[in-house]
Parts: sequence; structure tokens; C-alpha cells
Amino acid sequence: MADLFPGYVIDTNALIDLWRRRYPRDVFPTLWQNLEALIRSGELVAPQEVLSAVT
Repeated sequence: MADLFPGYVIDTNALIDLWRRRYPRDVFPTLWQNLEALIRSGELVAPQEVLSAVT
């Protein structure tokens, strides 16, 4: 059995919705700091298709 990814996968749409509509950075800075820490640690990733769609 293959090892499962021990983290979280997120789609860009969820991040954009959080940023624009629900939790703006200036109102919820700790949320965004925590998300950035998860990204830096490799625990939060986006599928490669997200990058391919943007570039």
C-alpha cells in the first residue's frame, strides 16, 4: 500500500475565497500566518494542475 500524504491539499479557489470574501489578511493576520507556516513546512500543498493553469 502506498504511503498517504500526511498533510493538506487545497485548491486555489478556496484560498481566493478566504482572501477576498471571508477572512481578509488585515482582519485575520494570524490565520494567514498559520497558513503560510503550513505551506513553508510542506504540510499544505496545491495540486500541480493549479500551477499549470496559472502559467
